Amino acid sequence: MHGIALRCTAVLLLTVSPLLADVVHLKNGNTLEGEVALEGDTYVVKRGAAVMKIAKDKVARIERKTPLHTVYAQKLAALQPPTADGYCQIGEWCLSNGLQVEAGDCFRKAIGLDPDHEVGRRQLGHKKVEGKWHTRCEACKGKGTVRCETCLRKKNLQRPCPNPDCRRRLRCTQCQGRGSIVCRVCGGRGKVRCAACDGSGRIFDNVGGPGKPCAACRGTGRRDCRHCDNGRNRCRACDGNGFTIPRCPQCGGKGHITIVCPDCKGTHKVNCTRCNGAGTVPQS
Repeated sequence: MHGIALRCTAVLLLTVSPLLADVVHLKNGNTLEGEVALEGDTYVVKRGAAVMKIAKDKVARIERKTPLHTVYAQKLAALQPPTADGYCQIGEWCLSNGLQVEAGDCFRKAIGLDPDHEVGRRQLGHKKVEGKWHTRCEACKGKGTVRCETCLRKKNLQRPCPNPDCRRRLRCTQCQGRGSIVCRVCGGRGKVRCAACDGSGRIFDNVGGPGKPCAACRGTGRRDCRHCDNGRNRCRACDGNGFTIPRCPQCGGKGHITIVCPDCKGTHKVNCTRCNGAGTVPQS
């Protein structure tokens, strides 16, 4: 019997079509005409007293022949006399059809007629606190918290190192402040014994004789030390600066210390001062 009633309703919607009605195109090829509204996962098709509900997954598309704003205007004009419940019904119809701005207008008109209207208040996002309606706090957008201006969205803060000896330069003990040390290979002379002539400056052949000057050292018996620069090497302890900066035990040599923001405790957010963290304010 229920299936027969649905088929009869469908026939009524198919045969008695209103002027400029919406058209529902089903996936099985059939079409229905009437006033269409979406309620959750179901389309509700109305034609006078006839009402039919169709699952959303069975609908291929909706063809709107009547502009939604025209239907909205007609509904407002038909609301005589205006009531809070009537405005809320129109507002909910607007929400189901994507008319968000018009829906808000209807809910505001509803609470204008009945300031304690539950549906209108809830739809506008109002909350009831201790018997009084509160609206969303615009300062924090209803979140109850705002950005912490102390740390400017940085999780931690930097402060100069409180150690008075931090970054204090000390004379290098390795080079005595000169920035270089004596070469251990040549002893600071910058020259080493020539390996080719063993320091004699001359090369002798097997037959004896005075020999000839060593070409490697040009007869001097000494060559430039390859391990230094004129007898000295750069001090590695101070990197050639002549002074060192001891590693500060408090800041690790950085010159600053990192502290957690005292206002937001590292969360970047603090309670909104306008609503005291509630996210809502009493309606004026």
